[in-house]
Amino acid sequence: MLQMKSIFAKSLLFGAAVLVGVGAFWGAWRFENARSAEFLRQEEESLKGEINRVLPIGAEWVRVEEFVKSRSMLVGGHYRLSEDDRRSYGDVAEILIASSTDLETSLYVCRIMVTFRFDTNRTLQGYETKLVCDGPFG
Repeated sequence: MLQMKSIFAKSLLFGAAVLVGVGAFWGAWRFENARSAEFLRQEEESLKGEINRVLPIGAEWVRVEEFVKSRSMLVGGHYRLSEDDRRSYGDVAEILIASSTDLETSLYVCRIMVTFRFDTNRTLQGYETKLVCDGPFG
């Protein structure tokens, strides 16, 4: 009987240790996730601020290309849209997709994807950003 109590007590202690370990892991994960999210938000806002400052609506294609090169951004694609596609995209004639260099946090490796939209005169009509990340689980 004493031996069963001892085994039960050890099992209980082991279970409690596992729960404490899982709780500590979960707390550290949440802290790092929040810290990573704040860093990435700041980086995206910084890039948007720079684009708004340097590339106003109506900026020429050449200025956008210079901006992308000066920031060492990677060009992911350049597309000229057909007449049918233009109507779907709000009369956009060309799209340039570029991404930031890797932004690394303790949990993620991310890039900020920027899609620049141009009209038929190759002047900037607007842009969108999207954060794309890879993390510990894919």
